[in-house]
Amino acid sequence: MSRTRIPVIQAVLFALVLGVPSLAGAADVKVPKKIDFAKSANVRAAIREQCNLQTSIPEAIAINASDAVLVDGRGNLRMEITEAHGPGGWIFSGPKWVEVSGKLSRGGKTYSFRAKRVSALDPFGGVCAILNKCSRAIGADIARWLAEPTANAELGDAR
Repeated sequence: MSRTRIPVIQAVLFALVLGVPSLAGAADVKVPKKIDFAKSANVRAAIREQCNLQTSIPEAIAINASDAVLVDGRGNLRMEITEAHGPGGWIFSGPKWVEVSGKLSRGGKTYSFRAKRVSALDPFGGVCAILNKCSRAIGADIARWLAEPTANAELGDAR
């Protein structure tokens, strides 16, 4: 290799080493592996204990957002389940829904959202299966929002 090409190659490698990781680090969304129910959330004990909503929503986000990473503890995407409505009685008890609110801190800015999904009729599962279907849809909604976050966004059926 000629001596004039080496400084150019070194400059390109230097830019890649310094530039790309910082851009990738800025784009990474750190999603807590487990989110809490809001203190004000009125959720039946059976749903809290059996439906795994606290982990299924973060997992759905990680599956659907290429720049999301699940982390232990707090991340830069803070969320809480504000409502999980699922009366017993299978399809005869009416619609079931899950609502989540959250904030993303990125690049010195804070963005917020409220996401809700309703399942009016699902004859193929019990309450937890229906609520988990809602949580997977919420995870996909949040993942799409992460690509272009805005303040006070209303996602899914929250609109």
